[in-house]
Amino acid sequence: MRQLLFYCEVLPMAYLVDQQTIMFYKRLQSSKNIVLRVLGRLKHDVIVACFSKYGIRSIRSSVFDIKQMIWLDFVKNVQM
Repeated sequence: MRQLLFYCEVLPMAYLVDQQTIMFYKRLQSSKNIVLRVLGRLKHDVIVACFSKYGIRSIRSSVFDIKQMIWLDFVKNVQM
């Protein structure tokens, strides 16, 4: 199944959920609303766990870089 997803250039659901989680916390922490930023900081451990899972170094990484790192992790784990 992973080979088919790779061929179609589609991430598996687990990767998509992690990607959306990372993007959500990135938006929280870059918000102008102080309450949202504080809420984002309260879940710092979740952010660090997701980032380290895919080798993402910083919350300030671009959206493109984050998606690229997640895709590269998927490609690395595909059994050809």
